[in-house]
Amino acid sequence: MATRYSANINIAVMTQDSFRLPDSLRDVYGLFIPRIERRSIAAIGIESNKNRDCAPQGQLLNILLSKTASASMMSMTDDAIVQAVTPEAEKYFPGLSTQIATTRIYRWKHAEPYSHVGRAKALLHYRNGRALDQRVLLAGDYMSMPFTEGAAESGKWAAEQICNAALNKAGREGR
Repeated sequence: MATRYSANINIAVMTQDSFRLPDSLRDVYGLFIPRIERRSIAAIGIESNKNRDCAPQGQLLNILLSKTASASMMSMTDDAIVQAVTPEAEKYFPGLSTQIATTRIYRWKHAEPYSHVGRAKALLHYRNGRALDQRVLLAGDYMSMPFTEGAAESGKWAAEQICNAALNKAGREGR
């Protein structure tokens, strides 16, 4: 069940209060940037459009880098990452580079598990066979769907297996 993970870098950008979103983005929660159009940025979340309270002044943008850009920038300084990515973000948010109040960089070396062809079949085999006789059950995003909900789902599955095994044992012992 060995699993490889992709890297990810997210840049949280808080703008000055004077920064204004382009009119076309005033009611938009986020942008997905097609591969053919991007260098580094895969998506941009406009967090202040989702929840005004998260940015009482200015705008809060979450810039999600592609896996390739994330892997290549992982060891760069925060300032170098911001300098490398801001010109591309300017295509969608003109004037952004001069309106940044603060940034925070989040690096995840192991952000999301890869799900290769055949993985679902291997997980099914694990859950329906091999795992049922083990004292330790594996759970996490790599044991289900490759995101947070997958981690929760596999944890629930593991807990149910433990409860079922305890009930079966109690039944065999006549309790």
